[in-house]
Amino acid sequence: MSNENFEERKMPSFGGQTAEMVETREKAQDRFNRTYISSTEISKRMQVSRPTVFHARRRGTLPDPIVVDDSKVFLWEREYIEPFLQAWELALKSRRGELRTGDFS
Repeated sequence: MSNENFEERKMPSFGGQTAEMVETREKAQDRFNRTYISSTEISKRMQVSRPTVFHARRRGTLPDPIVVDDSKVFLWEREYIEPFLQAWELALKSRRGELRTGDFS
């Protein structure tokens, strides 16, 4: 049996049993990572600095983020921001001279 969908949870000792394997639907961190994208992850994907991501937001290239912890953490819903990222990626490739035939599809 694969332990991929299980996590070990420490339980109080009752009758000598101190741990059990509990099936999880999906770990919370995995669900969070699948749902949200951070400014750091965007900067890595786009090969730009984090300040450039913030400038893109101010210029309207990216939509407003979800702001966490008084503007220290910026998150976007992946599904919502993906079209913006694809358009920005295309513009950056064009500016960098990296466009190839088929990049417009």
